[in-house]
Amino acid sequence: MKKVLSFCFVSALALMLTGCINYAEEISLNPDGSGTWVIDYSISEEMMDATEGMAEDNFDTAEIEKSFEGKELKLNKVDTFSKDGFRHVVMETSFTDISQLVEMMEGRELKFTANEDGTYTFYAMMPGGGGMMEDDSMKEFTWTTVVNLPGEVAESTGTVKGRTVTWEIPLTEVSGTEMSATVIPSAMGGSMMLWYILGGVVIVLAALFFTMKKKK
Repeated sequence: MKKVLSFCFVSALALMLTGCINYAEEISLNPDGSGTWVIDYSISEEMMDATEGMAEDNFDTAEIEKSFEGKELKLNKVDTFSKDGFRHVVMETSFTDISQLVEMMEGRELKFTANEDGTYTFYAMMPGGGGMMEDDSMKEFTWTTVVNLPGEVAESTGTVKGRTVTWEIPLTEVSGTEMSATVIPSAMGGSMMLWYILGGVVIVLAALFFTMKKKK
């Protein structure tokens, strides 16, 4: 168990999969697939004591920094603190490709792909769990994913607000959950608007032309 816990993020996932941790993440994507990833996971002080020290590495700044060594994903900042009876870790990272997030979270699928029609698709599938995750008492623990997308959201399986999509899932339901969103890039959206304007101008000019022709 100690060997597993030496890898901070993987062990945090292990704790989450046993249903004793809250997990929230915010992914901000650029059109080229690069972006930032902010992670906040927390465990109650009571549960922390119950692990008899086995979870300590997950909340130790030095161990967290060590877990990023040799990774393409860049750790920009890490903060650990206690609030309202919970022990928190907040990590701010940056990546050049979304696939680098998968390296820190074994078993998860994450993609941001370009489609033939010029739109983009964000897709994620959660890793499988089991055990305590299937216990109704674990409904108080949640997995939250917030994704800030580089354009208008055309459709999504999450809750949409502007360019942001949010999924908030009880841990009892997170195993195998799929998340997706189709995005119209900002540049493409601007181009479409230009075509709409030009089309309107053409229609108006055509109407004026035929009106003047009739008068003659």
